[in-house]
Amino acid sequence: MRQFRIISVALLIIGVVLWTRLNPISAILQPSSVFYVRDEEGLLSPHIEEQILQISLELAQKTKAQVVVLTTPDFEGMDGSEYALTVLREWGIGDPSLNNGVLILLSLNEGLSRIEVGYGLEGALPDSLLGRIQDTYMLPYYNDGDFDKGMINGYLAIVEIIAKEYQVELTLREPIPYESESTTLFGWPSWLWIALIVGIVLMLDIRFLNSNLLSLIFRVVFSFGGHSGGFKGSGGRGGGGGTSRRF
Repeated sequence: MRQFRIISVALLIIGVVLWTRLNPISAILQPSSVFYVRDEEGLLSPHIEEQILQISLELAQKTKAQVVVLTTPDFEGMDGSEYALTVLREWGIGDPSLNNGVLILLSLNEGLSRIEVGYGLEGALPDSLLGRIQDTYMLPYYNDGDFDKGMINGYLAIVEIIAKEYQVELTLREPIPYESESTTLFGWPSWLWIALIVGIVLMLDIRFLNSNLLSLIFRVVFSFGGHSGGFKGSGGRGGGGGTSRRF
């Protein structure tokens, strides 16, 4: 009888250990009390968390789609994609029948940003678009240490796309693309300065050189243009509705 009890206890312990290993998120990490934001790394201000919460509540009410933000110092031994997908499933993000959940994952300690999307929103949020959102709205701010701006801008870009997909209007502002100090001069963006300089050069060419400079430029451009097939952009990272970026 005693031997039976020892064996039973041993089997129970082994079972608990195996279950914990196979279900790490369920055993270790749970959603916050407000569900839509969990900032384990302390990277976000209360104001940004509240803004995310209110917009997510409105989005869920109007579309049943759910967008959740999570920051965490580690991935419990998993890679970022596996961890994000596990959280998306274990937390039940999105409507069960529509599978329209989105997880925005950030780990400063791991140096990783990832957006995981349920199958119901893959058409509206393909991998290539998720990559551009991170590259344009999130990573530049993360690299500057401004996690508030990076997160809220990426979040707003995603929510705006979902709202358009479901043809609803939300009370939110537009995301702001990153523009570093090096790309501005006296408050003007670099593209405006380039356009101004090109315009001045063309005016001087027409006025003093009878457009000879412009003709020379056209000849040079078209002489090389016929021999090149052009550049092709690289596609986004595939694999189940999610894209990661290192920073």
